[in-house]
Amino acid sequence: MHLRRVPALDGLRGVAVLAVVAYHLGYGWARGGYLGVDTFLVLSGYLITSGLLAVHDADGRIALVRFWARRARRLLPALVVVLAAAAAYAATAALPDEAHALRLDALSALGFVSNWRFVVTGQGYFGHAAAPSLLRHTWSLGVEAQLYVLWPLILIPVLSRWGRRAAALVAFGLAAASTAAAVSLGAGATDITRAYYGTDTRAASFLVGAGLAAALTTGWRRTPSGDRHPLAAGAAGAGGAVATLWLWATLGGASRWLFRGGLALAIVATGAVIVALATSPEGTGGRALSWAPLRQLGRVSYGIYLWHWPLILLLTERRTGLSGPALLALRLLAIAAATVVSWLLIERPILAGGPRWLRRSWQPPVALATGALLVVALAVPAASSSSPGGRVPAAGGPSTPALVLGDSVAVTLANGMRAPASSAGLALHNGAIVGCGIAVGRAVRSVGQVGDVPPPCLLWEQTWRASIEEVRPAVTVILVGRWELLDRQLDGRWQHIGQPAFDQYLSTQLDRAIAIAASGGGAVVLCTVPYFQGAERPEGGIWPENDPARADRFNVLVRAALARHPSVVAFDLNALVSPHGRFASVIDGRAIRSDDGVHFSPDGGAFVATRLLPVLLAAAGRSA
Repeated sequence: MHLRRVPALDGLRGVAVLAVVAYHLGYGWARGGYLGVDTFLVLSGYLITSGLLAVHDADGRIALVRFWARRARRLLPALVVVLAAAAAYAATAALPDEAHALRLDALSALGFVSNWRFVVTGQGYFGHAAAPSLLRHTWSLGVEAQLYVLWPLILIPVLSRWGRRAAALVAFGLAAASTAAAVSLGAGATDITRAYYGTDTRAASFLVGAGLAAALTTGWRRTPSGDRHPLAAGAAGAGGAVATLWLWATLGGASRWLFRGGLALAIVATGAVIVALATSPEGTGGRALSWAPLRQLGRVSYGIYLWHWPLILLLTERRTGLSGPALLALRLLAIAAATVVSWLLIERPILAGGPRWLRRSWQPPVALATGALLVVALAVPAASSSSPGGRVPAAGGPSTPALVLGDSVAVTLANGMRAPASSAGLALHNGAIVGCGIAVGRAVRSVGQVGDVPPPCLLWEQTWRASIEEVRPAVTVILVGRWELLDRQLDGRWQHIGQPAFDQYLSTQLDRAIAIAASGGGAVVLCTVPYFQGAERPEGGIWPENDPARADRFNVLVRAALARHPSVVAFDLNALVSPHGRFASVIDGRAIRSDDGVHFSPDGGAFVATRLLPVLLAAAGRSA
């Protein structure tokens, strides 16, 4: 089986990139469109391995350095341009904490280790607690590039010693092991971040494609008489196509079935389609996927993939003033324009050989050096940025302990208050729990997607009590509300704030929160919840949890709790950071909220501190 261009495979890639874009645009009929990435990976494993086998046939050996240089020429130049655009955004428009995170994301993307950065930082692919990174989609490039390094190191000795059949067996065996690892880490887990991003757990897609490339050039693909099995391949391809489309339409990221067979089925289904296209390119499926527009989409799919995600995130209703079809049209035009420029000016010239200097052996190091310069530009400013999250220790000297309890909004507020609190004589400690409020239940619905309540949230009372016992604060600040504004499955049904039963539940939880905060004998300060913008709907507009009316209703419950507990001090955070009764990201020229429209920026915490610290000091003095 000679290495040749199969037009239908380009068409398959084109359909896959459409599925990914539709998913990221938020279309309900593409709930599983993210699985198009696995189609890319299976195709990549098939095509890369086919190429390596062809080189081995022709030369008797595989020149690894040459192979890796070609992969670098294919991936790096267009990626560096995207990273440069992200760097420009970070330098000119991003808020401080977003710019800091984006610099580190760009660094990891340049090193093709984004997937592991997102594992370490817990940036789940399906999570919506904060604004996702402009470079979150580069996780798959990391997986692919890492496999470009590792797979040839396995293939070459196996191929040289035992031949193609052994190579196919090794590929399929490793794919099975990868699938088993994914099931072990992902099935039943509340947080699937590790299973979703890990190279070991996602290698199955690439390895199935690699195994098919080796298997299709052995005797396994022929009958005893030497004829192929066109009917069997066609039937498998048709079944694979139906399964693939069904999964793209139905398998949402929150599905418990994702790592209980759904992902494995998606990989096998894509493999079946590839077998049919490779063995019977003139069949019905081959002719359909060879349609010129689909083929061309497949050829430029790398540029579409690189540009679509950051452009969708940047072109929002808030920035453009557009919504609905007008916003969709703007996004699609921007994606198309960026893709055309990338293809005509960067990718195609390099793929075609380009000028003589592009064909020289030192071209890949030049690309790497260019990337290194970008790394310096990104990394140097990051040294002066504050790192978000974690306990806020005292800077030394202050003797009055204070404690902040709440969720990630409270975490970011405490981070920004650190320096002014220390100067004011408060040793500020952070007992807030990222991703958890005081409402529990079984599941929550955020930006239209359903997710399980993380196990740590079920233990928020114990965690708060432990913080009180450890710190023994003179004053405790409570800031909750973000998670309480979400739709929540409680007592077997979906409920939300504004419904009498749920409001009564939240009132009870507020009483419990106040009792825990006061259990150490210190004063308690209860904040109203600020307004949120959060992520937009795909067509523009707000999700229910970002409706100001929900925040207003929660603040009615807060004031009622204050009336029930007259010793608790009130702090109207909403009035301070939402002047004129509206969400504000900038006040007096200071960016006080993060670009996600939820959390506080470092400057925002310092801004709030000017009003909140005197309240804390006065409350601590009264309780002394």
